[in-house]
Amino acid sequence: MSKKLTKVDSVQTDPVINSFIDIATQSKNDKLSKNSLFEVHGKRLKIAGEDAGIGLFFVAEDGTETKVSLIAENGQKKLIGQSPDLPAGKYRVRVKTQSTFGAYTTKGIKETTSNFSLTIG
Repeated sequence: MSKKLTKVDSVQTDPVINSFIDIATQSKNDKLSKNSLFEVHGKRLKIAGEDAGIGLFFVAEDGTETKVSLIAENGQKKLIGQSPDLPAGKYRVRVKTQSTFGAYTTKGIKETTSNFSLTIG
């Protein structure tokens, strides 16, 4: 008796950004206020690890990354932080982490960038 082999997709382990909320304006996936509190929602977002390159970033259209220095909540499903003083323009949100499930970290950096842009007027 032979068993039929079936293809199994690998488990997704990279972070996923689902939404961004500017707490000052309650805008979702649209606007970013300077020096305002914000929430990032998704999966596997926790920022952990030893590499200096990990963190939460706002990425300008030219690719320049600005690291968020104040993160008040650092969880797997939600990050709360304060936006830096950024010049007017459009930005994407990027998470870089070495976190995996539980208390473990990886040697490499896992990253994701939002598929939506935020505007600072």
